[in-house]
Amino acid sequence: MPQYQADLIDNADFRKFEDGLKATLDCSLAFADALEAKLAATPFVEWGVARQAGAQITCYSPFSFERGHLHFVDGAGGGYTMAAKDLKARRAADPTQ
Repeated sequence: MPQYQADLIDNADFRKFEDGLKATLDCSLAFADALEAKLAATPFVEWGVARQAGAQITCYSPFSFERGHLHFVDGAGGGYTMAAKDLKARRAADPTQ
């Protein structure tokens, strides 16, 4: 594996933990359907989803002469922002949440 490809994988910020898990998944439509059905059937979980055809990687490199850098991974069509809108719409539709 070329060094840049290994660095890209090692330096990817692919999971985010703030007050909950946020993740970008590359999966089949069947898996996405099953996951969404499981989330919908779990009453104590708040969730939002945004299905997109591609991902976007933003590279932050503070020093151009060093290998240390960070890749931010998100959906190409708005990703986490669109999932947050979906979550907020679910909350508005069900005020008991």
